[in-house]
Amino acid sequence: MNYESTGLRQAKTVTSCERDIWNRGCAILKIFSGTIPASADAAETGTLLNTIKNDDAAAKVKRKLTITPVTSGTTGTWTFAHNGVTATWTDDGSPSVAEVCAGMVAMIKALTGEANATTPNFAVTAGPTYHSVDAVNNTTNFTIEAHTAGINFDAAFSATGAGNSFTVDETTEDAYGLQFEAAADVALGVMEKLATQTWKGTNVASGVASHARLVLDGDTGTLSTSAVRRQFGVSTANSELNLPTVQFDSGSKQEISTFTVTAPAS
Repeated sequence: MNYESTGLRQAKTVTSCERDIWNRGCAILKIFSGTIPASADAAETGTLLNTIKNDDAAAKVKRKLTITPVTSGTTGTWTFAHNGVTATWTDDGSPSVAEVCAGMVAMIKALTGEANATTPNFAVTAGPTYHSVDAVNNTTNFTIEAHTAGINFDAAFSATGAGNSFTVDETTEDAYGLQFEAAADVALGVMEKLATQTWKGTNVASGVASHARLVLDGDTGTLSTSAVRRQFGVSTANSELNLPTVQFDSGSKQEISTFTVTAPAS
């Protein structure tokens, strides 16, 4: 039993590969007892026994970039590049640094769905949809900071055009989001737990584990066709998630040493 939610299927086929969806988000693994929901879209059922995070950390994922335009330049096409996808826009020929900052923030918010604000001198001409971020600007620089769902800023930002340039300062903090190995490090069609992470959590109830869900932090667990979820069975053998025991005792620690998802050949 391995169910993908409608939201996950849509994201995989339209937006990004599954590994990147989890790695750029703040993924957690929720383990339940009781009846298994009929689908990953359905509301959670049973009793939540444990929420597995990176090293059972208490702090949410935090990723922050502070970007300072060095010069505003003359007429040029600006490129915002992130995770291998770019968005471009063109200035009006004489933007100030403050206008560059405001225009970039408006563009980023439009891409993330945070806001549909527009700013003179800048118009979004193309771009992807990112996980939720917060973009704050002033007259000299602007900051993009992950929140709620969280993202990893793991690719370059760049600008092209006469006299246009950035300096970028990246600040990262330890995250409790679960991560998966790079595609080059696993077999074809396999998504595998990041070996350098310790996946564990503290049991919040006692019971017999029956199923689990890999979700993004903030998932309310209610009926949804947009939430990104993977649901699977839990057992001691021959299941998607195999554990030494399925008996959970409240207050005890639970660690997951291996976890893989294999895409079917057909």
